[in-house]
Amino acid sequence: MAELVDVGEERDSRGRRVFPAAERRKLVGAFRASRMTMAEFARREGINYSTIAGWVHRDHPKRA
Repeated sequence: MAELVDVGEERDSRGRRVFPAAERRKLVGAFRASRMTMAEFARREGINYSTIAGWVHRDHPKRA
């Protein structure tokens, strides 16, 4: 099992990083402005692809 090193980031009970809503919005905006693929952006930021994909999907405006 890997050892978790405390670097001051908030973690949930499973050891996953917790991103505040403001940080999620900032990262989604940065992704959209980056002109990178989602996979490239996720790799660069150290975020799981499915995490950023979910944030982008949920940030999409609802259709009327």
